[in-house]
Amino acid sequence: MLIFPEGCVHNGEQIVQFKVGAFANLNAIMPFSIKIERGPYGTSADLVNEEPHWVYYLCCCSPPTGTINHVKFPTFKPNQYLWDNHLREGEDKAKCYMRIMRDIMIKYTGLNDSPSVANDRPKYRCILN
Repeated sequence: MLIFPEGCVHNGEQIVQFKVGAFANLNAIMPFSIKIERGPYGTSADLVNEEPHWVYYLCCCSPPTGTINHVKFPTFKPNQYLWDNHLREGEDKAKCYMRIMRDIMIKYTGLNDSPSVANDRPKYRCILN
């Protein structure tokens, strides 16, 4: 099963804040990053305007106009070492797990940290219209 912890897509340059639900039961996960090279025709606005994803991918991401690349990370199960070395005072274990997985993805994908969350999308839609 795939879970997208961002709850949305992003602009291909940043990782928005994750939602804790994917990490709440502290099960093992295999992080997976998808990076879309859009080519000359795609913009992040394409998805904000609620176009069907398959139309977007066909028009902007398939060769020769663009590509879809992915990074598959090793499966990770939270353990006592994680809690002993990364759990912040007062932090819930699920939030710690989420934060560490997101930090790893930022570090190894070259994407930037974004303070935005999925709920910010309506604000972007208003700006674009």
